[in-house]
Amino acid sequence: MKQHYKMFKKGKNWCCMAIATLSVAVGALSISQHNVNADTTETEASSISTNVENTQNLSENTVSLTTSAQNQDLQTKTADASTTQNINKTQDQNPQAGVQTQARSSAGNYIVVSPKAENSTSQSGWQTENGNSYYYRDGQKLIGQQNINGKDYYFNDQGQQQKDYFLNQNNHTYYFQSDGTRLDDGFYNNWGHTYYFQADGSRLDDGFYNNWGHTYYFQADGSRLDDGFYNNWGHTYYFQADGSRLDDGFYNNWGHTYYFQADGSRLDDGFYNNWGHTYYFGSDGARWDNRWYNNWGNKYYFGSDGALLTNSFFNTLGVNGDYDVHWSNESGVVNDVHYFSQYTPVFAPWGCAGASLAMLLSIKNVYPNLYDLIHNEPNVYGSRNQGWNGGQSGDVTTGSGFDHVIQPNALSNYGKQFYSGINDISYVNTSKIAQIIQSGHPVLYYGWSAYDAGGNRNHCKVIFGYNSHNNTFHVYDPLYGYKGRWNAHSTGGNAYDLGYNAWVPAWHIQSEMSGQAVSIY
Repeated sequence: MKQHYKMFKKGKNWCCMAIATLSVAVGALSISQHNVNADTTETEASSISTNVENTQNLSENTVSLTTSAQNQDLQTKTADASTTQNINKTQDQNPQAGVQTQARSSAGNYIVVSPKAENSTSQSGWQTENGNSYYYRDGQKLIGQQNINGKDYYFNDQGQQQKDYFLNQNNHTYYFQSDGTRLDDGFYNNWGHTYYFQADGSRLDDGFYNNWGHTYYFQADGSRLDDGFYNNWGHTYYFQADGSRLDDGFYNNWGHTYYFQADGSRLDDGFYNNWGHTYYFGSDGARWDNRWYNNWGNKYYFGSDGALLTNSFFNTLGVNGDYDVHWSNESGVVNDVHYFSQYTPVFAPWGCAGASLAMLLSIKNVYPNLYDLIHNEPNVYGSRNQGWNGGQSGDVTTGSGFDHVIQPNALSNYGKQFYSGINDISYVNTSKIAQIIQSGHPVLYYGWSAYDAGGNRNHCKVIFGYNSHNNTFHVYDPLYGYKGRWNAHSTGGNAYDLGYNAWVPAWHIQSEMSGQAVSIY
């Protein structure tokens, strides 16, 4: 409040009247008071006191001078020049706002007034105090999560902005970056892991994220699953080193191969077809390599590359203790060499060649009528003047006129009537036979029987297996089955009476054969 003074004369006395003007600044009230001395005589100074009225009088913007004659009209007189100069001088000496001023009452007491500074206004927007950032709105510090100009920030209970800070709220985690803004729809890398914060700023926990044509999984702690397996909905999924789910792809580990389908689920107990081949993946997801598979009353074999063998002669070379030859048809169904006796069900004591030929044909699932096969083989009478190209001499049932069995070349030509792949491979030794067996082809060879260890090798047998570990051959001998005699030493009793199904040392076979042999391809 600023006070101005006017001098007027009442009767013979000079009087002073104070006029108060209320000045209001934005957010603060400034009051300035001044004492003015007016001379009535040269020797006596009258003290003029101002009386600061109550709030009601201030609101009227006028301070009244009370006199004993309240109803008397006051006539305002102009103060002389010296009085006006004193007033101006007093004002110039006290120009500052916000300084405590004293107003003395008529009783001589002083009143202390502490007005606000003229420049004290409401703070707004960003403010930095003691190295911390604050944001003011309507003069108040903001706290908690706040959206400012489209960005989200977090202020603690003291209003301090939080930077590089994790906030856990309402079962969610939020991250406020080094500039204080909340990370929305972005990745955060730390502690060797990757985290994703969604569009609303919440961290993705136990959820999937799809982008760039790939699927990613973020675990319960928010970290991305890298180079790891995820199990759910009865399936197993694999997420690669970059976090992307492996879809329609192969994974190799622990000496096995696994296939993850187009939806990312691992193929368990199922077949996969590609590149013209069929593969099988077991219940644990591992591809079956060099393994037998049995189903639908048949057996199948998956090779070293996992592909189902089809239209192939093969030898597993010891898988599950199996060293025998096999053939798989176009569907992968495996056929083996089947045993045929020259005594049962067709009784032909001299029909070993026909029975052995039936064994060769069986691997290709070719089964001619056994009786016809044995009795219709080429037959000649007389001596062996046709050499290895001659047919059998003598009756196969009674042995009448028997001199020798049908020879390799004639037998292979006869066999081609049933399957074109029957071939004469004579002039082989046991080493060559071993190679043929390991490639999956059985061999019919000429040797001695349990009855005949003489000079003529008039007995046919079939080799269908080879074990390189002990250099032995698996041999079917058709000479058994007569009156239930199947075992070794049950027929003939000589060194070649080894039973219908025997593993025979290579040296033993080499000692009885002279190179005559037939095989099937």
